[in-house]
Amino acid sequence: AFSVQAFLENCMHAPRILLAEPGGPARSAMTGPLEAASFVVLHTSSDPTQAPPDLAVVWLAPSEPGQSCEGAGVAQALSAAQVPFIAVTPDKSDTLRRLADELGAIGCLIQPVDASALVPLIQAGLQWFAKWRRQGEDHRALLEALNQSRGIGTAVGIIAERHQLTPQGA
Repeated sequence: AFSVQAFLENCMHAPRILLAEPGGPARSAMTGPLEAASFVVLHTSSDPTQAPPDLAVVWLAPSEPGQSCEGAGVAQALSAAQVPFIAVTPDKSDTLRRLADELGAIGCLIQPVDASALVPLIQAGLQWFAKWRRQGEDHRALLEALNQSRGIGTAVGIIAERHQLTPQGA
C-alpha cells in the first residue's frame, strides 16, 4: 500500500554535516549531540564518492609562518563545491576571521564550541542556504523564460515579415 509518510521520508534525507577538524577531539565530542539532533555526521576521512555534505564545520588553526592555515584547503574545496560552512577558530584573531570570510564561511565561531549551541546555527545555515539555492533556481528559470520569449519574438518577426502579417496574425 502507498503511504504518503513513507514517500516523504524516502524523499527527504537527514542533513549531512561534515566535521572537518585537524585534531579530532572536538569532532568526537560533537558527533553525539549532532546525531541526537537528527544530523548525519561525516568526517574528513568519509568516503569521497558519497554525496557532498549539506553543511560543514571547519576548524581553522594558525600554522607555522610561511605555511597555509590548517583547514584552509578544506574550506576552499567546500566553497568551490558550493557547500556552506561554518568556521571555528581558536581565538579572536582578526586574521583568521578575515580568512574565514574570504574563504566564504557563512559564520565564524571561537573555540570552545558547545555542540548544543551549534545545532541551531547549523539549522539556520541550512535554511539560509536552501533559500539561496531556490533563489538561484528561480533566477535561472527567469533567464530561461526570457531567452525563450526572445526566441519566440524573433520567430514571430520573421514569419510576419515573410508572409506580410501583423505580429498578432503571425
